[in-house]
Amino acid sequence: MSNTHASRDPRRFIGTASAVAFVCLVLLAAWPRSAETQAAAWDATLATTLTGTWTLAVSPGAAQTVIDAGIATAVAGLPPLIDSVAAGQLRDRTPISPRIVLSVTEARIEARFVHATFTSIPGMPARVPVPGSSDETMEMVQLLRDGGLEQIFTSDGGRRWSTLTPTADGTRLSLNAVIHSDRLSADVRFRLPYRRAD
Repeated sequence: MSNTHASRDPRRFIGTASAVAFVCLVLLAAWPRSAETQAAAWDATLATTLTGTWTLAVSPGAAQTVIDAGIATAVAGLPPLIDSVAAGQLRDRTPISPRIVLSVTEARIEARFVHATFTSIPGMPARVPVPGSSDETMEMVQLLRDGGLEQIFTSDGGRRWSTLTPTADGTRLSLNAVIHSDRLSADVRFRLPYRRAD
C-alpha cells in the first residue's frame, strides 16, 4: 500500500520529469555544437586546388553528345511529343561552359561559367537566376564536401547537384551533374572533363 502511495507521490513525479527534461536539454544543446563543428570544417588545400581557370578537355560537340545521352535516358519513359518538349527544355537549361573560373575561400565561393556566375557564402543558401529563364530563380548552396565543390540548385521544377572534383595533382577537374525532377522517368546524369588553364 505504501509503495503504491509512494509511486503516486507528486514530488517524485516532478523530480523524475525534471531529470528527463534536463537530459533532453543536454542532448539538444550538444547536437548543434557537433553540427556547427562539422559545418565549420574547412579544407584549405582543396580550396586552393579548386581555385583557378579550367577549360573543357573535350570539344563542345562531344560534351553536348554526353549531355544529350543523359537527357535521352531521362525522357525515355515519357509519352511521345512530351519527351521531345522535355528534352528541349532540359537542353536549354543545361548549357555547356567551355571555361569555368573558380575562386574558393572560407568567406566566399565564386563559380564563373560562361552563362552565369554563382557567388555565395560556403554552406549558406542564396537565390540565383535559373539558366535559360528571365524571371525564374532557384535556391543554391555551395560547399566543399568529399573532395570537391558541391553545388545544389533547387527550384520548383526539381533539383540539380553539380560536383566539381579535382585530381590529386590539380591538373584535371571532373564536373559531375545529376538533375532530378518528378516529371522525368529517370535522373539526367552526365560527366564532363576539364583541365587547368592557368
